[in-house]
Amino acid sequence: MHNPFLNKKYETPYETIPFEHIAFEHIEPALLEGMKRELADHERVVTNPETPTFDNTLIDHDADHTLSKAQEVMGTYLSVNTDDAVEELAERMQPLLSE
Repeated sequence: MHNPFLNKKYETPYETIPFEHIAFEHIEPALLEGMKRELADHERVVTNPETPTFDNTLIDHDADHTLSKAQEVMGTYLSVNTDDAVEELAERMQPLLSE
């Protein structure tokens, strides 16, 4: 299954969220993958032997924004399209996101 969150950029005008291509089932895998990518980015920054600079600590960090894109859509679902499944997913993901 193609997950639109896992693209580096949305292929839409102005990179707007392509809600017509996002299914609820895409959110959890994207959140998990986004957290994995974020942790890898943090590890890369922390273990980089070079002197920290703006470029090597912030510019490349979360370059594809997987986690923030998935969180944005999750927040939209919670605000305007919520149901028991959305609430359950949010309840399950929140401790992982906080960690």
